[in-house]
Amino acid sequence: MQKSKLLFALTLLYCLISEAQTEITQFKNDLKTSYSFVKNIIPTVNKDTNELVIFIMDPKKVYTYKLNENFKVVDKITSENKKRKYKTILGSTINKDDCMLFLSNSNQEKFAYVNLSFQNKTTIFQEFSLHKGDNFVQSFSYKNRFYMLAINKDSKDILLYEFNSKNKKIDRNKIDEKNNFLLTKNDQVKRIADVINKYGRRIQKFEKDTPNSIESASNLIKMYLKNNEIILSFDESLKGTQVITINIDKKTITKKTFMNPLSKIKSFRKKSNSFIYDDIIALISGDANIFKMHILKYSSGELIQEYAISKDEEISFKNTPIIQTGGEYAKFREFEKTSKFLRKISASNMGVSIIKNNDDYQFTIGGYVTRNSPGGAIPMMGMGAFGGIPLGSVSNVTFYFNPTMFAYNSFNTTKSTKIECLFNKHLEHIEKEERLETIFDKIKKHKVSNTSHETLFKYKNFFIQGYYSNLNKSYYLIKFTQ
Repeated sequence: MQKSKLLFALTLLYCLISEAQTEITQFKNDLKTSYSFVKNIIPTVNKDTNELVIFIMDPKKVYTYKLNENFKVVDKITSENKKRKYKTILGSTINKDDCMLFLSNSNQEKFAYVNLSFQNKTTIFQEFSLHKGDNFVQSFSYKNRFYMLAINKDSKDILLYEFNSKNKKIDRNKIDEKNNFLLTKNDQVKRIADVINKYGRRIQKFEKDTPNSIESASNLIKMYLKNNEIILSFDESLKGTQVITINIDKKTITKKTFMNPLSKIKSFRKKSNSFIYDDIIALISGDANIFKMHILKYSSGELIQEYAISKDEEISFKNTPIIQTGGEYAKFREFEKTSKFLRKISASNMGVSIIKNNDDYQFTIGGYVTRNSPGGAIPMMGMGAFGGIPLGSVSNVTFYFNPTMFAYNSFNTTKSTKIECLFNKHLEHIEKEERLETIFDKIKKHKVSNTSHETLFKYKNFFIQGYYSNLNKSYYLIKFTQ
């Protein structure tokens, strides 16, 4: 046994040295006294205080550890693990003496929260409901308060449910949309609420500087959180990108529109999409013959840069070959012809995403088609349940709760064709051929044997990978930076 533990420690040390990563903490799961295997681990973060709460679950118990911003365990509690119908974690809040987790059933029709008190060493489970006719859309946290975005299917009201963790009060706020409308497919005019309701619970949140697969970036509706604003972008209309901004404090909506780069060109196979990064919005549009990208200043709509290619030209603004991944017969292929790139992305779901690469901007441009996983259809990522504390079959990744892990896992489920492009601070192309690695590429290389329950989450301006050693009954957190 001692030799096995020594070998594990040496393996971990080698991985950290070879990948130049930093172990920021490890702690014993000393609340656990049984020999049963750990079933799951869920990390939660208070972005205001930088505290962490780690839930470690076995078949009968939930072992909860609270870590301060120096990653030291400052409190812990054991709770009974009871399976319930609530299989999805929507969000969390962490305060000085307690932690709340918000849950729903798999259809997001029934809701509950668990209040875990470190001070009293107790847990309280409470069910709650939305008002009649209100449909859940997405969840988020702001100033350590939990919110749910909802639409009333009858009145078409846009709603924000706000949860006060101190007095456990739930406020239902109506958003003043000022009768704003959106252009949809085939230039149909519809109310904002109708368009949001159409996509419903499929609206994905995007975190700044988290790499995104083409599958995610090609979504026609995206949700961004920026300071006190919810930003929703809509790319269903081929005329342009429409953006609505919900002010969380004032409960109001504003709208702006950015014209599509090829809005005046009629083409049956034309596709378009966009991505917002700080005060930049990238708008792309193309068909089998031409592709154009406008990079605008988001706040003013001012054109910063324009890039365009036809099928007979070389792509002057790419820094990598044209790459196809996830093919049925070849998992990785490279293409040379621009015509093939345009043909493939215009026949698929087109997207663009932006992250920072040191002081430069890294753009990913491409398209994807769905492929089946070995066992059949692509699995949906959801969560399981709890109560003493109902975490029995909860997963550590969810569309609502941990968008970083969701993005990390999404790279393995599609057949995509893409290019990577590098631009300086003025959005001018940087002409150099190189292998552009993302932070996820680095993390995927970091594998330690005899560990399980890998988790990944964003913390401040870096990423943390967590995993558990059944051999040592210890949990490890590793810091990764770009």
